[in-house]
Amino acid sequence: MSFSLLLQNGDLGLSGTSLGTVVNAAKLQQDLVCAILTPLGFEELHPEFGSILEEDLINPEVTIIGTNDFNHAAAIVRSELLRICQNYQAQQIARNEDDAIKFGKPTLTPGEILLRVVSINFASAEDHLMCNLALEIGNDTLELNIPVSS
Repeated sequence: MSFSLLLQNGDLGLSGTSLGTVVNAAKLQQDLVCAILTPLGFEELHPEFGSILEEDLINPEVTIIGTNDFNHAAAIVRSELLRICQNYQAQQIARNEDDAIKFGKPTLTPGEILLRVVSINFASAEDHLMCNLALEIGNDTLELNIPVSS
């Protein structure tokens, strides 16, 4: 089993007098939200981490903010979310392979493994694009609601 430190409003969260942690589906959700909210190119040592859904530091001319073409914005968001999920799956596969060599078994639990993207649905409301991302994890489904606004 793996864990991430708990993040609350951009800061490390506490659990009693210790740093809080998240595991299973909560870890997966927090990891994906961090990837979505981090501008692509922000991490110099990990240039593919992040997304263009925030501010893109590599290609500032590629933007969905300010467009009035709902279908175009939805296509960009869909491809970006798929890219982020595929990168996350690649990290998990690499980690499982490394763990199998080091420890003789994988250490990820079914509740934190991203199996597939089930669906990506959109709804528009004035200047907001609401995205619902449904993911299959272990034996469950995780849904993330992602607002994209101007």
